[in-house]
Amino acid sequence: MTGTPDINQTLRVYLGDEHGGYQPIGDPDARLRSAFREDHELRRAMIDKYLAEDFTVDWSSTSLATAGDLFAEALRRKFPELDSTSARGLANRFTYSWR
Repeated sequence: MTGTPDINQTLRVYLGDEHGGYQPIGDPDARLRSAFREDHELRRAMIDKYLAEDFTVDWSSTSLATAGDLFAEALRRKFPELDSTSARGLANRFTYSWR
């Protein structure tokens, strides 16, 4: 490996969707190992802070879809290095797991 791994590419592989979705079936760490044999541990460590992000939602007045949009926007403000596809994938992971 040369240079710094691409955060957005790594997140898309981990989340299981190249288009901003989230694939909860399967082992996301196994996806990383398969795609990035030489540096999967480094890549996993690099995305931990994004995966740990949480978001507070007033569920009494916010729909699930709106919460996802708001979370994606908040991620892009906090982490400008994230592209819109990665932010959407993380937001989809959040809305899938909100309960």
